[in-house]
Amino acid sequence: YEILRCLVGSEMCIRDSPTIPQNTDILGIEVSDNVCYVDFSSAFSDSGIDIPVNTMIYSVVNSLLDTTSADKVQISIEGDTEAKLSDGTSLYSLFSKNTDLILKEN
Repeated sequence: YEILRCLVGSEMCIRDSPTIPQNTDILGIEVSDNVCYVDFSSAFSDSGIDIPVNTMIYSVVNSLLDTTSADKVQISIEGDTEAKLSDGTSLYSLFSKNTDLILKEN
């Protein structure tokens, strides 16, 4: 859970800015059959922060895949795996790591 708390902007983490809405609760997380299942409160879908949706999704996906034995991530909202974000982006998918969004240090 700690890596997700950092993405929300927990005081315990040093981070420039959160990549998921700060009022998002983590309702559950588990790894089964190489898939990491993470369930967020509805605040996750009400993206009240000014960042691209792909950045929000893949900050979660890449962080979880870097810290678990999973190969893919399924995101649900309040248990709904077919939920959509406020911009209409569907979460009905198993997400793989996306390294295109990772900042490279010079």
